[in-house]
Amino acid sequence: MMNKNGYDSLQDVVQRNNVCLTLEKVLLHQSNGALVLDVRDANIFALGFLKGAINIGLDGQFGPWVGSLIDSDTPLIVVCEPNKTDEVFVRLARVGYENILGYLLTSDLPSSLESISSISSKESAKIIKKRNYLVLDVRKPGEVDSGHVLNSKHIRLQELESRINELDKNPEIIVYCAGGYRSMISCSILKKNGFNKLINVRHGYDQLKHENISLSQNACKI
Repeated sequence: MMNKNGYDSLQDVVQRNNVCLTLEKVLLHQSNGALVLDVRDANIFALGFLKGAINIGLDGQFGPWVGSLIDSDTPLIVVCEPNKTDEVFVRLARVGYENILGYLLTSDLPSSLESISSISSKESAKIIKKRNYLVLDVRKPGEVDSGHVLNSKHIRLQELESRINELDKNPEIIVYCAGGYRSMISCSILKKNGFNKLINVRHGYDQLKHENISLSQNACKI
């Protein structure tokens, strides 16, 4: 998605958004409706992040997913490494997001953070076989049709927030996509909405399909 209305010069965008925020200021903005967008790698994000933060990593289809999941009028606070701020602001501007309140450096995150369990396909398979967990597939319908974990629930990432009431917060939820990028975005959305029993499948279905678990009949193990 490109910003059809155009945007200011990239230099102006970077300069305007280049506001380093204190943690106290970030929490104040959050309480007033700002969204914390953490752009770090999914596996790093999982280890510790600010409560309420959404993870959309710069290392994937960052712009399109921001455009699909976040309203362009939403005030944003970016969490990133210091050498990534310019890139983030430019890529956000290119998809129409210029309401940036500033950024919080990862070095300024508090010691007490939220986390999400992110485990290998082999560990995930062991848990799935116990059958007392909800397995959530957040891929596109065509991907699901080509093969999926048997008895998994399918809600594609783009619809997750609007269909979140279909999910129960009580059981542990194991979330997978194709490679782990979308599943961590999904986990962060679920976490923000009060789901605390979450497990992300690192490397997703691409590796999970090779494990000794029940798959749909149209799935092909290689």
